[in-house]
Formats: sequence, structure tokens, C-alpha cells
Amino acid sequence: MTEPIIINGVDVSECDFRTLENICRVGIVCFCNEFPNCYYKQFKRTQQELQQAMDNYVKATNYYEDKLAQIKRIINEVENER
Repeated sequence: MTEPIIINGVDVSECDFRTLENICRVGIVCFCNEFPNCYYKQFKRTQQELQQAMDNYVKATNYYEDKLAQIKRIINEVENER
């Protein structure tokens, strides 16, 4: 596994365009530290946001499934008391 290289809050260790000197080879030669919004960093940030949204969805789904189970349990208890 590659050692993480964090630049502008994004791991760029897997960027195919970055050289060992952290110089980007996309179109023009630019320094990775100087361009916080290169395509690779934008892509990785979008992936991070998507993962966070998916995690939040799972948490919310679990929360509401638990609440629904509680409601069903209460309904069954009330019906059984009749």
C-alpha cells in the first residue's frame, strides 16, 4: 500500500499525473500544492462526500428502522392488553 500524501486535505498518492516531486503533468506543469482544485482532488473530494452521504443514509435508515420496530412493539403490547 502506498504511503498517503495529503495535499489540500486530499490523499494524492494514487494520482496518475503527479510526479515524485509533486508536480502535476496534466496539460501544463503545475505544482500540486498550488492547485487545490485540480481534477483529481475534486474527484477524491466528491468520493469522500459520497461516502459520508452513504454513511449518513445508513445511520438514518437504522435509526428509523429501530423507531418503527419500537412503534410496532408498542402497538402489539396495546393490542394484547385488550
